[in-house]
Amino acid sequence: MDLQQLPGYLTMALPLLAYAAFLVVMHVGQRRLGALAALKVPLHLAALGLLLRVGAANLPTPWPARLLPYSEALIIFAGVVLIIRAVDAIGVGYLLARLQKRHVPHILRQGAILLADFIAALIVLRQYLNLDVTSLVATSAVVSFVVGLASQDLLGSVLAGLVIGVERPIAHGNWVNVNGMEGRVVDVTWRRTRIETRDGDFILLPNNVVMKDTVTNYTLPSPLHRVRVEVGAHYRHPPNQVKAAMIAAARQCPEVLAEPAPSVFLESFGDSSINYRLNAWTMDYGRQEAIRDEVNCLIWYQFQREGIEIPFPIRTLVAPPPEPSAHEQRQDQIERIVPLLLDSEVFQGVSAPDLLAVADRMNLLTFGAGEMLFNEGDHGDSLYLLAQGRAQVIKRTPEGGQALLATLEEGQCLGEMALLLGLPRTASVRLERDSRVVEIKADLFRELIRAHPSFLDHLSRLVDQRQRANQELAQALAQQKTADAAGGIGQILRKIKSALGL
Repeated sequence: MDLQQLPGYLTMALPLLAYAAFLVVMHVGQRRLGALAALKVPLHLAALGLLLRVGAANLPTPWPARLLPYSEALIIFAGVVLIIRAVDAIGVGYLLARLQKRHVPHILRQGAILLADFIAALIVLRQYLNLDVTSLVATSAVVSFVVGLASQDLLGSVLAGLVIGVERPIAHGNWVNVNGMEGRVVDVTWRRTRIETRDGDFILLPNNVVMKDTVTNYTLPSPLHRVRVEVGAHYRHPPNQVKAAMIAAARQCPEVLAEPAPSVFLESFGDSSINYRLNAWTMDYGRQEAIRDEVNCLIWYQFQREGIEIPFPIRTLVAPPPEPSAHEQRQDQIERIVPLLLDSEVFQGVSAPDLLAVADRMNLLTFGAGEMLFNEGDHGDSLYLLAQGRAQVIKRTPEGGQALLATLEEGQCLGEMALLLGLPRTASVRLERDSRVVEIKADLFRELIRAHPSFLDHLSRLVDQRQRANQELAQALAQQKTADAAGGIGQILRKIKSALGL
């Protein structure tokens, strides 16, 4: 190598070193300032144009003259590309997206930029390099056709990406399930959709696969989502108590919405527990695991406070203690019923031994909150005594609605007017909470009246009192009343005898 040519080689090396330094600056700057990403292409083109221009000046003749048009074309093209990026940033990114709050799909923006770059490249090639762009376009069309046949799946993904960008069935940040793969959408490009799973893994799905498969979007059109919590409780706890405890626990979770309100359903009767399902609503599907965890913990503490047992989900072979005989069960029932009968105003004047004689034929029934004991218009062949709980007396109004007439507490009787007068039920009775009710049939009254004739007079006076207090029944019996009270009681006595077959 001639030492006299060494400075010339050093002069050619300086632009290469400068371009390498420029690449380093771009790499570091892009990591620290994301806005430089849009300037990456035009700055690279301009740097290459300048490098070519400086390098050509140190080459022997005729290379400088030959390379100068290419250098100018690169620099001009870099300027046009920079203008295209500026128009996109100002017109679309700022005016449309930020000021007018209009969503422009990222894929469409990128497609428009690429098309503008392609047209600008054709113009620069025609004006500055005198190339026949018509033949170039025809050649590129043929090449595109051949490439398209060889890469149909790729083109399908690109077209599907365009459809996703326009229709937006999924978008960045959405929680989705694609063909059993669940995760959060972190990126949608021309070719593929990237999903991050709950395990922190990334799934790359071609866009044509996303468009073909069933996609469940948990975020659009509304982020409202239901969280299910299943719990088993011991059989000895009434369902309404367990449901109330689960709802109270769910309402303590700050991420559970008040509307729609939490609800609980009895799902099934399992081997060792009654299984319940709580439905709670949240606005963040991504937090459903944390919400389910918190609600489960709150249910456990709520059950502890209320003494509700969550049984072990196992089968245990236990030798049960000897069950009481049928006679012992009836005796226990009689011991519960007789004190209630003695305290009731209906059975005043009847001795305890006589009540004991018929109590074993009375039924002690259990009802849940909201159940109907009987309905208005039903045939009345029984009297009921409220042993435990609370009941509401309801009557239909002429307008078709319902009116609450009274609320009955423990120890009060229900349905005596229909039974004693042989009339249909004049009102309906709904149990307000879990209740136990003693059912007394008409034949038991006949036995008591035969044993105690004065009991019939007591019932007549009781019905007369109820009749006077009940405005609706007084109107129904208005034609049968006489002017004096004695006559009214006499008619009531005859109606009771007729209703009971005496």
